[in-house]
Amino acid sequence: MQGLTSSGHSTGDGIKAFEKVAEDILPTGYSIEWTGMSLQEIEAGSYVIYIFLLAFLFAYLCLVAQYESWLLPIAVMLSAVFAVCGAMIPLFLIDVLNNNIYAQIGMVLLIGLAAKKAIMLVEFSRNCRDEGMSIVDAAISAAHTRFRPVTMTGLCFIVGVLPLVFASGAGSASRVSIGLPVFAGMILDSTIGLLMIPVLYVVIQRMREKFTRKPETVLSDEATPVKSG
Repeated sequence: MQGLTSSGHSTGDGIKAFEKVAEDILPTGYSIEWTGMSLQEIEAGSYVIYIFLLAFLFAYLCLVAQYESWLLPIAVMLSAVFAVCGAMIPLFLIDVLNNNIYAQIGMVLLIGLAAKKAIMLVEFSRNCRDEGMSIVDAAISAAHTRFRPVTMTGLCFIVGVLPLVFASGAGSASRVSIGLPVFAGMILDSTIGLLMIPVLYVVIQRMREKFTRKPETVLSDEATPVKSG
């Protein structure tokens, strides 16, 4: 037996609805079995969360090795939250969209682009800090210097996905499912996210220096050597 989901519902919703109907109407002793892509979706569905968590973990560890710090990569990882939140907005507001595999691929793409932009700002801020600038001045200098390339990167991506957003014809549903979330996510990341990256760097860098600051050695009067004669 085969069936198709109605507009605005994912295949996961269709599977749950079919199982509910089968449970209500099938006689005792009868059951259903899934085959093909539906079976693969059921088997792999429980691993999606673990895949995303592992992706974040490995990305964080790579940044830890790059910056030689456990705290500074947090500023980069948190910047991806704005992109993901922007991608979730059309998924919640537009009925024809759902959180399918295409939207999830788009979120992975957004996380990578948002992290790339944040790395550019955080790396330049760290270099300015190493040269002796204050934390706030280093963040402001990085924001001014990297504003144009970071903005152009986001703008080029936004314009590039417009054909996916306005796709029509055969197969347009999959193109819109990946295009609209990444379009909205990059807009939010290129506006609010871009403004928040320097703020995140200032907060994380202050915490980092507070925890790694070495206490100064103070000699007491009793320990002060006294010259004889």
